[in-house]
Amino acid sequence: KNSRNWRIFLSYDHLIPVINDLDTLGYLNQVLGSEGKHLRTRIKATPKLIDLLYDPQFSIKSKIAESGLLSLTNPHPDAKYDLITLKNENGEKIAYKATKPIRLMKVHIEQVNAKLKQSLITLKMTDEQFSSMEDQLTSKKDLTKRTINFTNNHIYRIFNNSSFELGGRFYGGWWQNVPSQYRKHIEINHKPTVEIDYSSHHIRILYDQEGLSAPEDAYEISGYDKDSLKEIMLIMINCRSKRQAMKKLEHMDEIEPDIAKTMAQLLIEKHQPIERYFYSGIGLSLMYKDSIIAERVMLEMLKRGAIVLPVHDSFIVRNSYE
Repeated sequence: KNSRNWRIFLSYDHLIPVINDLDTLGYLNQVLGSEGKHLRTRIKATPKLIDLLYDPQFSIKSKIAESGLLSLTNPHPDAKYDLITLKNENGEKIAYKATKPIRLMKVHIEQVNAKLKQSLITLKMTDEQFSSMEDQLTSKKDLTKRTINFTNNHIYRIFNNSSFELGGRFYGGWWQNVPSQYRKHIEINHKPTVEIDYSSHHIRILYDQEGLSAPEDAYEISGYDKDSLKEIMLIMINCRSKRQAMKKLEHMDEIEPDIAKTMAQLLIEKHQPIERYFYSGIGLSLMYKDSIIAERVMLEMLKRGAIVLPVHDSFIVRNSYE
């Protein structure tokens, strides 16, 4: 009474025997402390206890929500975030009419978000790994330390250039900000995951539009870095003119302008069947097509009881759903 601190009113005689029993039964790992050495007792839940807590028969999340005492996930900072955003050529949000297809898209996003809300999506890594990841997230130009906001566990779509047939990819999930080499540490409901990556998918879409099959090594030319070739290829597809593309090639990191232009020419020669798409600005149209594929993948997997975490051209799922 008369205390600002919350009290749970568990006496020693009640609490300690329960902890000891849980330890004996394998639900806890306990390292006893020492009053003389000023060491606190440390207790950690085992996977056996975690699995029990999330067993549907107990539905602990529902119980916590019903009690109103606390929530397992914080609400998004802006509770009124848009499920669908339309931007103009300057990247500014613009108003749009909610047609039947747009309303259906919103329903689909809500279905996925409802499943995301029910799931526990976490990163299982050491403190050292997490610190290294944060260092990688921090920009060399802006030294303000960046980290992952784990409350961003919902997705939304962004369309571009005032058109609902340009862009449309899914954004918002915190897992999208995790560098690729750390995504293997993502877990869904305490189960390991795998990332299914569909490489060269835009190139394959373009070849398919010509009635052809794309080469397996779309971004590979002997003597040149594959990642740099991929970056150059995307520049040539996304830019609306050769002049715009050449300007970007001149400012690439760690590649001399002349070498970048040579690599661009080699890519054109390698991909002559789709040469007409270079410098066409078709990138946003391709993003729209891959966003439609992503939507279908997530909805199909929902029917199978699985949550899928979209990362634009790849998907993260539990190993059992690979």
